Amino acid sequence: YSAWKRWRDGVDWDAHLDMESFALLPLIRRNLQTIGNDDPLFPRFKGIARQAWLMNQQLIGRLQQAMETLSNQSVELLLLPPWVYLIRDSSAVLDRSQPLGFNVRPEQIQTALRCMLNQGWRVNGVKPPGWAVDGYALGARYLLMEHPDRPSLIFYQDLNWWSPNGIDSVWHSATCAHLGKQKIRVPGAADTLSFELRRPDVTPSFTTLVALLRGITSTADKAELNKRLASEPPVAAWSEALEQVQPLFSSLGLTDFAEVDLEASGCTRARRLSPLRRLAQD
Repeated sequence: YSAWKRWRDGVDWDAHLDMESFALLPLIRRNLQTIGNDDPLFPRFKGIARQAWLMNQQLIGRLQQAMETLSNQSVELLLLPPWVYLIRDSSAVLDRSQPLGFNVRPEQIQTALRCMLNQGWRVNGVKPPGWAVDGYALGARYLLMEHPDRPSLIFYQDLNWWSPNGIDSVWHSATCAHLGKQKIRVPGAADTLSFELRRPDVTPSFTTLVALLRGITSTADKAELNKRLASEPPVAAWSEALEQVQPLFSSLGLTDFAEVDLEASGCTRARRLSPLRRLAQD
């Protein structure tokens, strides 16, 4: 609790709070109240979780028609991080300005694209002519699907960087879940971690990493993670974030990472946030 008070007293609560800290506040409230601590700010943090839950439900509800149509055509969807965390925590604070990502099996992508176009969706704002649909479906690494009244989606095809054994192995280990009323597939814990560590086009998110690790519950998951971390070392940009979650890794019985020189990596912001991050991990 003393670490929380030190961090709280150094924050201007009337100014803008960075997204990573904002996303962790409901989790910190939950952790501290569990051990008998309270704070006048905690009701505000509970409101953050309630608002996030409501916005998540609205977003999911606006996708139900499209997902139902795809399901009726036997198109399977594999939900990708970070949106997979909605399955574990319906009040997760996520960046809703980012499109929801799905992987679609290659043999189903043409059907998926035609279904979406028939419902008024567009590819990067364009409706391709009928004769060009197959070319759009087969020639793109991903398809950004946009609709004037719906959240944007991305159908990814080229995810070869994700798993060393290929995307088929990810599908094989994926489990069934529901996004709203519709059935989807979600990657296993080890595959989700691999996605985050190997993804080439994003900045590491500590919030995402904590959310991911909190979903590791079984001995089999822990063993698979150890195996992955040994064979797939993270890209350099993740080193600092992983060093910060060492206590959480240890509590889960996972492989520890080597000490990282934060000065050399230029990650001074992490030091400022570290007391808050430790509270979220415990």
